[in-house]
Amino acid sequence: MITLKCAACGFVSDVDTRDKLTTFVLKNPPEQKKGAKDRKGLRRAEKERLKEGEAADEEKKKKLKKDTKKKTRRRSLRRQRNRALPMVPLPRKPQTNPVQPKMVSSANSYETLIKEMKGNLSKGSTPGQLHTFLGSVTESPQEVMTALFEALFDGAGKGFAKEVGKKMNYISAAVQDEGSQMLLLQAIQACGADAVKEVALVLKVLYDGDVLEEEIIVQWYEEGLAGGKNSQALKNAKPSVECLQNAESESEEE
Repeated sequence: MITLKCAACGFVSDVDTRDKLTTFVLKNPPEQKKGAKDRKGLRRAEKERLKEGEAADEEKKKKLKKDTKKKTRRRSLRRQRNRALPMVPLPRKPQTNPVQPKMVSSANSYETLIKEMKGNLSKGSTPGQLHTFLGSVTESPQEVMTALFEALFDGAGKGFAKEVGKKMNYISAAVQDEGSQMLLLQAIQACGADAVKEVALVLKVLYDGDVLEEEIIVQWYEEGLAGGKNSQALKNAKPSVECLQNAESESEEE
């Protein structure tokens, strides 16, 4: 039964059930307004959801910090062990028919070097073959490293860090010592604007893959700031560098 109530006098009258409007109202009754308890329950559920999200984020941060500390400790132990071991020169086997490495003419331009690297990579060159080739070119070490990065990641933007992880073996073949690690960081800094956005992820990928050491990353960052460089790469790398510095200091305290 539907009734009408006068707003002026309060008189209540019944509505004819044969009226079309009455039939429509009966088939489509108005939604019941939520009471105070329902609204309070919704607010409580929203607060609990936010707390669970914050707890999950905090757990991820703790796990990342713990993993970084473990890696830092392992690297420190490995460096101490390497310093303690004596350097023993390996005997060289005589070559009856030594193979002359293919040389790149000094007249070749930087672009020609990139094209030759791309050609070797497209033919399925292995990381070992790439290392041999890099040792045969006559360009400066920095030019070679930058050219390699351009050949591997030409036009890379979004997903740059993922591509670096896929081609880690080729990068490792070119990075053999601390000096080449610094050249690698300079090549990363020279990448395009879209790729530089992911520099923090790239540093983490290379650090986790034992290609870069924390001391070299921190040194590159501090030297860049001390030299007055205000590049976007340094700005984007700041969170990763601070995380490494904090892990290193905590490891030393323990």
